[in-house]
Amino acid sequence: MGLSYTVGRSSPFAKAIQRLMMFGLAHSTPFGIAVRRSIPDVAHRHVRRMTDSLQARHAADLAAPAPTLDDFTRAHTIALAMHSAGDDTARIERQLVAIGTAVAVAEQIAANLAELAR
Repeated sequence: MGLSYTVGRSSPFAKAIQRLMMFGLAHSTPFGIAVRRSIPDVAHRHVRRMTDSLQARHAADLAAPAPTLDDFTRAHTIALAMHSAGDDTARIERQLVAIGTAVAVAEQIAANLAELAR
């Protein structure tokens, strides 16, 4: 999530957890905090409030098949080979999309690669 942990209710991490709880994506348990592993679809009333381009992106995302572990493994293997050949993460992401990798998978792989490079 890119949030560092600091003690206190006003820390960015604590605020993120509070928002998860506020939207029903997490709740307190006797053992700590339970966080949902899957998130329900956006309610239609919220989709109607989005811009036209965002509504179109949302519809496309819902229509696309969910990426599999094989999709991530294949994209990761290709990305590592490109990285070792000297390609930057932007080029790797574009190339993954060009060969048919789902945009979300390509974005995630490129972000992971950029984080590893730091």
